[in-house]
Amino acid sequence: MNPEKLQHIPESAEAPREEATAFEAFGKRGQRPGDREKKEPQIESEQAVSLAREAEDAFARNDFDTALEKLRELRKAANPEAAVESEYHEQLLKEFERQVATITKKEYSEASGMKPDEYGKIFEPLKERIREIAQREKETKEKEGHIPFVIVIKSEVIAPEKEMPLIELEGKKGFTGMSADDIKGLKPYEVKLPEGKAYLAIDIETGKTTLGKTPDEAIKQIKKEDRSALTIEEAVALITHHPEILKDHYVWASGSRHGVGKVACVWLSEGKPKLGWGYSDYSNSKWGSASCGSRVGH
Repeated sequence: MNPEKLQHIPESAEAPREEATAFEAFGKRGQRPGDREKKEPQIESEQAVSLAREAEDAFARNDFDTALEKLRELRKAANPEAAVESEYHEQLLKEFERQVATITKKEYSEASGMKPDEYGKIFEPLKERIREIAQREKETKEKEGHIPFVIVIKSEVIAPEKEMPLIELEGKKGFTGMSADDIKGLKPYEVKLPEGKAYLAIDIETGKTTLGKTPDEAIKQIKKEDRSALTIEEAVALITHHPEILKDHYVWASGSRHGVGKVACVWLSEGKPKLGWGYSDYSNSKWGSASCGSRVGH
């Protein structure tokens, strides 16, 4: 994909929209205990006793849904900070299940050439890492434009050229004009990947911070921030789980290159997500290099 052949993007692109991420769900929730009025602990104590009684009454009448809800409220009243952390963990678990539901559809297991049960087991060990991510990333969950994680399928399981047609944005299927050999030629560039057939790319910045920079310029900035540019597999995973990103801006996968001059990228062509490549010295205000904070496997 020669940059001159890239779909024309006006330089006066609209200002990027804010992306809703799991990090933003909590916002500025409450105050620290030290900031509260002196009478509040007594109020919370009375509230806790009341909630405990309501939960006990609900259990007595076999109303388990109400009882569990009261216990959740009791946990919040007793330890607000721990409750927020627990809620964040639960939120990330829901996001994990959403992503797994997407990539374990029949089309994906067929593309892998594996039996559905065998294919689905690839992702099970990754679930155990979600609590670790919740604890590690809670301090950065309010970063703008960051996504907590994406599940990445390695090309040895499903090659990108097979995965792209499974991506859909507003009814339009993804595609690539590259051959399987062309895609294999885009090797990880200064990136170390976890072992296993699938892994989690954590703390994704989708490319907004490097809009208008060439991949060569962007990767210098990414390294200074102690981050890592996304690979072709990770960019495909990002668009698999968040295809709406391409309506805002296009994504360089500066962590996958052929030699030093060709870089993998994903953009929209006639509204369809397209996987291709561009030159590492090409820039456009609509394009940015995505990155991650870390990666974890099984």
